[in-house]
Amino acid sequence: MPTITKSVRPVRPNVGTRKRYQRQMTALIREMADAIENYVLMQRRADPPMMASDASPASVMEKTLGRLFEQWQGRFDGMAAKVAKSFVENQWRGADSAFRQALRDAGWSIQFVITPPMQDALDAMIAENVGLIKSIPEQYLREVQGIVMRNYAASRDIKTMAKEIRARYGVASRRAMLIARDQTNKCTSIVQRVRMTEIGIKEFQWLHSHAGKEPRSTHVAMNGKRFLVSQGAWDSK
Repeated sequence: MPTITKSVRPVRPNVGTRKRYQRQMTALIREMADAIENYVLMQRRADPPMMASDASPASVMEKTLGRLFEQWQGRFDGMAAKVAKSFVENQWRGADSAFRQALRDAGWSIQFVITPPMQDALDAMIAENVGLIKSIPEQYLREVQGIVMRNYAASRDIKTMAKEIRARYGVASRRAMLIARDQTNKCTSIVQRVRMTEIGIKEFQWLHSHAGKEPRSTHVAMNGKRFLVSQGAWDSK
């Protein structure tokens, strides 16, 4: 049987789904950051570091921070599965629908269903997203604890500590944005790869979107090149 060669237009990630996912994460990060900062500054003013050997204020702060951190880690852990499942399923439906329409425009009419390989891919993407969501407070809270304990150890001024804690919110929110963007791209790519394998598409051509301000050099270098679906591109994450 001769090989049929056709071109299908590229499918872009669903921006709306990405933004909803990003908003959910950044809203909870903002709530966490405000609560932690307000508590730390209130406690610091009420019980400042002591210059003598008595380390009671620092010990009290450390213990209460530990309880507060457990509370917020629990909040993120509790919502991670729900947010990840909603994001992945919505992104999958959007990618599936867009790819199906692209195939139809190229002359193929195909009705997709949930196959075992697709279900495996969805489960793996959800699990990865759950881990990423849970990692956000882990990193933020660990860094805030370090800032607070160093402040007590060195008896530094409260303004410096407040400034450093606020900077951690910016780091955490930017990380959430990066996770949202990368996971949206990855989810779209995986859905298309599984679907292409199922319907017998053997090759794809990498087209660089030029959307990022600082694109990966590998993404630029791959532009226009063809790859086997079974092997993927050099760096398709």
